[in-house]
Amino acid sequence: MLGQMTAAASPTRPPSGGPDGRNASRDEQGAPNVTVQQEGTTVVIVVEGNLDNTTGEALLSTASSVVGTGTTRLDIDLRALDDFNDEGASALLAS
Repeated sequence: MLGQMTAAASPTRPPSGGPDGRNASRDEQGAPNVTVQQEGTTVVIVVEGNLDNTTGEALLSTASSVVGTGTTRLDIDLRALDDFNDEGASALLAS
């Protein structure tokens, strides 16, 4: 079980790409930009672009998978978000 969940950003995350320094909300195949990075015993889920319903569902699915691995800390990095809506933001409140 996780001791604590935070929304803190990882200080070692490299800047995102893209013409304006950010990535789009979907990759070329249309998948949400939700990625996982392992930093020691911490897992960082990075969300880029728009946090909408589809991306929120991907975030919840990814977080559930990570929690199942027994990690002791899970951070969610939202620094590369361009925008969000209510449906996507609700993923941050889901338990």
